[in-house]
Amino acid sequence: MQTQVNQVWFVLCSDFIDQSLPKDFFTILVLDPQSSCQYLRESSGYPGYLRKTAKDREAQNDYYNAAAKYAMLGEKDAAFADLEKEFALHGVVDLNIDPKFDGIRSDPRFTSLLHRIGLPK
Repeated sequence: MQTQVNQVWFVLCSDFIDQSLPKDFFTILVLDPQSSCQYLRESSGYPGYLRKTAKDREAQNDYYNAAAKYAMLGEKDAAFADLEKEFALHGVVDLNIDPKFDGIRSDPRFTSLLHRIGLPK
């Protein structure tokens, strides 16, 4: 019965789960799934989680994933600032196909960045 309960909580929390969660999160989720979900919801919900993850990614100089989180939040200026940093450091390869950036594709800065990278629209 406990396994079924854990699976149900896992499904209920799946919209909060991201590959950038702490490595022990899934262990915590299995051992105490209700507290794990509660923590995510109480920390400003999914937007708060995205914002915190973006800041953590910036601290690690992972500007591409930080930009993706900001784009998902609709924070375009922050997303483009981090995309510019990523482009300057490493280049950006899959920007035109990554669905996390759908919310900023209509911005002229997106088209400009694609052009500078040499990617098609």
